[in-house]
Amino acid sequence: MITVKCERLEPTVKSEDVPAGRSGHRIVCIDDEIFVIGGYVQLPTGLEVVGEVWVYNILAKRWRRLNLKNSPFHLALSACALVIGKRIFIHGGTGIPFAQDINNTIIEIDVVSEECKEHPCLPKDGKESNIPEATYGHTLTYVRLSDRKSQIDGGMLIKVGGARGAPYSNIISAFSFATHSWEKLFGGSNGESFDDFAPRYRHDAVFWRDELYIIGGTNFNGSLPFWPMPVFNIKQRTFRYINFSGQCPPPTRYPCSVHFDNCLFLPQLIYTTGGVTGPHDILNANIYAFDLEKLTFQIVGKQEFPTFFHDLAAVPGRNEFYSFGGVRDETRVNHLHRFQVGGIKPPCLKDLCWLHLTDFLRKFYPPELSSDHLWDSIRTAAEPLLGLSNASSSSSSERSERGCHAASNVAVTSVQGVLAFTKSILSYLLGNNKQFT
Repeated sequence: MITVKCERLEPTVKSEDVPAGRSGHRIVCIDDEIFVIGGYVQLPTGLEVVGEVWVYNILAKRWRRLNLKNSPFHLALSACALVIGKRIFIHGGTGIPFAQDINNTIIEIDVVSEECKEHPCLPKDGKESNIPEATYGHTLTYVRLSDRKSQIDGGMLIKVGGARGAPYSNIISAFSFATHSWEKLFGGSNGESFDDFAPRYRHDAVFWRDELYIIGGTNFNGSLPFWPMPVFNIKQRTFRYINFSGQCPPPTRYPCSVHFDNCLFLPQLIYTTGGVTGPHDILNANIYAFDLEKLTFQIVGKQEFPTFFHDLAAVPGRNEFYSFGGVRDETRVNHLHRFQVGGIKPPCLKDLCWLHLTDFLRKFYPPELSSDHLWDSIRTAAEPLLGLSNASSSSSSERSERGCHAASNVAVTSVQGVLAFTKSILSYLLGNNKQFT
C-alpha cells in the first residue's frame, strides 16, 4: 500500500541567505538540487514579482542564489518551468499589474554556467494561427513520443491552457526542438472546442504513455473537478475522459500535482497536495494519489502545514518529492516540505549508511559544495570519526593532491556526487592510514 510521509525541513545554517516567502513561483529538480524560480515575493517593502532563481542542496540542506547573467526573466509570476538535462526552460508568466505584460518567449537557463538565453516565439510554416497565446498559469510538459525516441530532435514542449486576465484558454500548442517553432494542436478562442475541453488555468499536466493527463484547474465557472479527467492524445489530437474508483474529492483551487518519470517508482501515480476548497477557502491537508493504470483514487497521507499557489517537484532516482512556498493564513511562506513515498522501493543498506555518515559530515561542508577545500573539510570531519590521529602529519598541499586524485572525475554538485566524493575520500583515508594497514 502506498503511503506518503510529509515533513517540514529547516536549513542547517541559520542566516538571511534563504529565499523569501512567495506564491505563483515554480520549482524543479536537477541532480538532487531544488530550484525555486520567480514568483510573487514577500519582501520587507511589500509584494514584488522577482525573476530570481534559488537553489536548495538536499544533502547540505543549504540555500544559495544563482547569479544569472543578462537574465531576461522578469515576468516571473505564474510562469511555467521544466528541466531538460542541466537546463531550465521557462515560458509564459506575467508581472504587476496582472496580465498587462505577458512573456511569450522561451527562456533557457544553463544552471552550470548560470547563463541565460531567449528563444523567440516563431510559428510553424510562418502561419500566425500557430503562435501560442501569451498566457500565465498554463502548463508546459516535455514530451518524447514512443515512436520517435530514436530521433535526435529533442522532443517537444506541450503547452496547455492558461489565462490572459479574465479570459481563460483551452488551446494546446507544441514547441518542436527540431524546427524551433510552435504549432497549435487543439482549441481556439471561438468557443467551438469548449465542449471537448474546458478552458482553465493553474491546472497540472502529466505525460504518460504518449498521452497528456490534465489535473484540475480553475476557470470562469470556478474550480474544475478532478474527474472525469481529460486525457489528450497527442498523435490524434483528440480528448477522452477517465473516471476513478472511490469518492471524488471536492473541486480544489490552486493545488499542485507531481509524478515520477522513473519506472521503479510507479510512474502511473499522480500525487496532489494543497489547494483550497469551498466558499471559505479551506486548506486541503490531504495528499491524493491517482493511479492512471488501475484508475483508483486514494488519500495516502496528510500535510501539517498545507498551502495553495505552491509548487511541487519530484527528485530523480529517489522516492520523494518536495514542495516550496505558497499562501497560508493570508501570508506568503517559504516553507520547504519533503514528501517521502513508502511502499514502492525501500532504500538499500549502502545508501542508508552513507546518508547517515554524511549527516555527521554535513556541518563541516564549506558554503559551496564545489569548493576546492572540500577535501580538507571532509578530512577534518573524518579524522575523529575514524580515529585517524596521525592523519594530519602530511602537508595540506600533499593531502589536497592525493585527495583530488582519489576523487578525480567525481562531481560534487549533487547528492549522489557528494556521496561518491565522500566515499572516495574516506576510502582513501582508510586505505592510506598506517593504523589500518
